[in-house]
Amino acid sequence: MKIQLVLGILVTIIAGSCTDGGEPIVPSGTSYLTLTAGSSRNYELKNNTPPASTTNYTVTSTNRDTTINGRSYHVFSTSTGGSEYYTQSGGDYYTYQVLPITTGSSNVEILFLKDNVGVGATWVAASAPITVPGVPFPLTININNTIAEKGLSKTVNGKSYTDVIHVTSVIAVAGLPGGGVTSDIHYYYAPKYGLIENSVMLTSAVAPIAVDTDTRLMSANF
Repeated sequence: MKIQLVLGILVTIIAGSCTDGGEPIVPSGTSYLTLTAGSSRNYELKNNTPPASTTNYTVTSTNRDTTINGRSYHVFSTSTGGSEYYTQSGGDYYTYQVLPITTGSSNVEILFLKDNVGVGATWVAASAPITVPGVPFPLTININNTIAEKGLSKTVNGKSYTDVIHVTSVIAVAGLPGGGVTSDIHYYYAPKYGLIENSVMLTSAVAPIAVDTDTRLMSANF
C-alpha cells in the first residue's frame, strides 16, 4: 500500500507538469507560455485503465503573480478548484506543484520545457526528495526530459498545429526497491496553445499498478 502511495505521488507530479499554453511574449522567438488574464484552455483527460473514464478540466490564467524559490510565477486557476503556477525564463519553462499533504512532502519545481535547444537535448526536469509516512527509507523522484522532435505539424481534435515540440520524459524513483518504475511519457507543445497532447504510461515491478492516460486540448480561449 505504501508503494502504491509513492506511485500515486509520482502520477500527481507528471500530470501537474503538463497543463499550460502559449502566446508570443519573447521578442527573440516564439513563446509557449501565456500570461494573459482570462485566457483559458479546456482539456480532455482519458483514463484507459479499467474502469476507463473521461473527464474534462479547464486551466485559466488569473491576474495574479507570486514569488517562489526566487522566481516570479504566474498563477493559474483550474476548474477542479486548485491553483497551478508557471513561469518562463528565456527558453526555459517551469511549473511549481504542491504535493498532497498526506505525502509528508512539500512541493516540486519542474523544468518541463526548453524551447531553445535542439533535438536530442536532455535535462533534469526535477529531482525531489519524497517522505512518505510509514515508509522507513528515503525516496527521491527524478524526472529526465528529452527533446524528441521539433518543427512538427500535428492535428489534435481536428485542429492543425505547426512548430510543435515533442518532449519525452523518463521517471526514476531512487530508493524504491525491486526495480522501481517503467515510464513512457510524451508531451506535445504548440506556439500560442502550449500543451496540445500528452500520454502517460507507467508501470511498476513492485506494486500492482498501471497508469495509462491520454490528454488532449479540446478548445482554447485567448
